Amino acid sequence: MPAFTVSQALLVPGLVLVALSSACSTGPQQATPSTQPAPATPAGLSAAGLRLPVQDYQLSPEQQRRYDQRYYVLVRECARRSGVDFPLPPQSAAYPEVLDRRYGISDKTIATRFGYRLPPDPETGFKEPNFSPSQLAVIFGTVDQQQPPSDYRNGGCAAEASRTINGVPAAAPTFEYLSRVADRVNLDDFRKSRADPRVAAAVTRWSQCMKGRGYTVHDPLRAGAEAGFAEGHVSPAETTMALADITCKEQTALFTTWHDVESRYQRRSINADASSFSQLRTRLHTILGNLV
Repeated sequence: MPAFTVSQALLVPGLVLVALSSACSTGPQQATPSTQPAPATPAGLSAAGLRLPVQDYQLSPEQQRRYDQRYYVLVRECARRSGVDFPLPPQSAAYPEVLDRRYGISDKTIATRFGYRLPPDPETGFKEPNFSPSQLAVIFGTVDQQQPPSDYRNGGCAAEASRTINGVPAAAPTFEYLSRVADRVNLDDFRKSRADPRVAAAVTRWSQCMKGRGYTVHDPLRAGAEAGFAEGHVSPAETTMALADITCKEQTALFTTWHDVESRYQRRSINADASSFSQLRTRLHTILGNLV
């Protein structure tokens, strides 16, 4: 019977946007930071400040950080009552912005230092425990070993912590459960927007811009991998290409075009299921009140 670590087992729902945003990370996160300043960005063409409609129904990165912190503390307190030691995972200093890397790399400051890679996480020295079956039962209630750890929220300390933050009784749907409608819209409409002719045309313009700079790439979400920047240390060649990548996205309005197209799909989906999204927004407001 397999044992699961803290990070595997306690995947807090509501991070689908953030998960998507890391799609452009390639290979090991090793880099020698550069002191080269990031080039200026044309106003109105960067990814900075862009916001999708579905974000009105989801926790912001800072709200998610506060949620996680409170959630883990509640799980630990509950587990201790049953004699289970539940160590608190280290808290990230800053969660990634929701649209960071959603349409490919977009931050010139990061690209200047790390190319297509994600900045490395700081070393915390945290050692993840492997929980025994009996410990899992305390933390997650009835455990179905055929299901992934993220589906264990049907009981135990995890469910108790979630209900406490949600301020609802056991029978009421939690924010995590209600968020599935937003997660579905987030994923489905991203795929639709990626296949939309308007986005395809913008991607073609970006690819042509990159070719004019000496790079043959076709997918803004995989440009680093297409160029072979998947292993080893970040080189000056990689950071130079990464900066050219972002500049071409700005010059061809790829960021704003993709965002506008996806926003239209999302608004249509939200309006089509207005009742579910209204219920989700109400639960979100309750949670935020309980995190104060």
